[in-house]
Amino acid sequence: MKREWKVGELAKLAGLTVRTLRYYDQIGLFSPSGHTDSGHRIYTESDIAQLQQVLSLKEFGLSLDQVKSVIERKASWKSHLDRLGDFLDEYPDDDSQRRTK
Repeated sequence: MKREWKVGELAKLAGLTVRTLRYYDQIGLFSPSGHTDSGHRIYTESDIAQLQQVLSLKEFGLSLDQVKSVIERKASWKSHLDRLGDFLDEYPDDDSQRRTK
């Protein structure tokens, strides 16, 4: 079963305040994967991994703007690499050398 946390639960787990998590969402730094029918934020295990990245980068002394920039660049590079991989899958040099995903 997939585990999910509400904002208060995640705040307690991460040692943050609910206000901090809401602020991160407001500025587009860290957003929940979903919401309940009543609009409460719901976080998943992958969200927790992303929050850990944010907190680690902050621990290195980066500002929130710098953290956001690093995370956005990482997502951009991953997107580029995924597209390159798709291209290589479509046009391999030799059928016997196809990449496996």
